[in-house]
Amino acid sequence: MGAMTEINSIVRLPGDFDFKSLKSGLIVDLELERERVLPLRIALLYFHTDWNFLGYCRVLELSQKDGKTYLKVEVLTVFTEEEQKLYKTKFVEAGKFTGEAK
Repeated sequence: MGAMTEINSIVRLPGDFDFKSLKSGLIVDLELERERVLPLRIALLYFHTDWNFLGYCRVLELSQKDGKTYLKVEVLTVFTEEEQKLYKTKFVEAGKFTGEAK
């Protein structure tokens, strides 16, 4: 038997997260289901639900306990609505080739 750990390169905000309060410099604590590994201290895209990308962030801290992942994340940028639409369109277009998006 082995442990199940996801390797992620983007940050998904929990479904109940109030993303309207996001602003550059904001530091948030996130609790995610399952154990995950993410790069630390580099710019990563973050999104809410249904591939709605909201901007760039960086993971400052990561820990795992009881099958969950805990992140301390700093918001670097927040996309405009136009930028959000563009990122979603392009990701879904590319994701159809890789099976990540339908």
